[in-house]
Amino acid sequence: YDYILEDWAILTNGNSELMFDVYPFMQDGSTNYNRLFDSLDVIRRVGLEHDVNTAGCIQTIGYGPVGGPLTNRIPYESDIRYQNMAYLAYGIKHVAYWKYSAEEANGMEDYSDCPIDKNGNPTNTYYYMQRINPVVHTLGKTLINCDAKEVYITGSNTYGQKAVPSGFFVQTANSSQSLILSYLQDKNTGRNYLMVVNNNLSASVTAPLKFASGINSIEILNNDTGAWTTSSVSGNYNVNLLPGGAALI
Repeated sequence: YDYILEDWAILTNGNSELMFDVYPFMQDGSTNYNRLFDSLDVIRRVGLEHDVNTAGCIQTIGYGPVGGPLTNRIPYESDIRYQNMAYLAYGIKHVAYWKYSAEEANGMEDYSDCPIDKNGNPTNTYYYMQRINPVVHTLGKTLINCDAKEVYITGSNTYGQKAVPSGFFVQTANSSQSLILSYLQDKNTGRNYLMVVNNNLSASVTAPLKFASGINSIEILNNDTGAWTTSSVSGNYNVNLLPGGAALI
């Protein structure tokens, strides 16, 4: 898969973007984190290597084989929030929703109602997206110019991804808490950012972060207003995260 993406980036001479899709929300209530993170890590690394923008599709419907039960669930609001935040943490610049409006089954799959149903009316999913999109835009004003240089997963299960190394500039004080920690850097200014994403889709969490001794203060973005607030760092710094939510520091 890596080689296919690299070949495409080379063949298009960087005049394209690398786009993938993965639909991780399963009907049994589970989330396929392994497949999600594997895909995101490959797209991030190849995009960085060839200096091309990356893109990804986000699951907004349930689906399954024709005449059979759904294999993938209709996403909850926290699911859609999470997939957006995870994509941004991995440096994705173009987010697309699959699907947006209803269409006839393709003969291979049956679909649940889309954000816009067959009668042209918005469903609950539409309103989830309506609430989440402004947050994506608020974060995007900063992240549009940033590369995701390093991404790590915390917690007892890292889903095949790299755990936070001991020399990283921030650690979590709760070793069992599952988070994405992404180090991003503005390509124009060199300014450094940390994006923290809650991998728990059913509960809000308070994430206690421990910054390296040379970091005495941070700025954290208000996802609703777009305002930055400066805070001193002494010991643990607690970040409050919605289910599947994120903070940009």
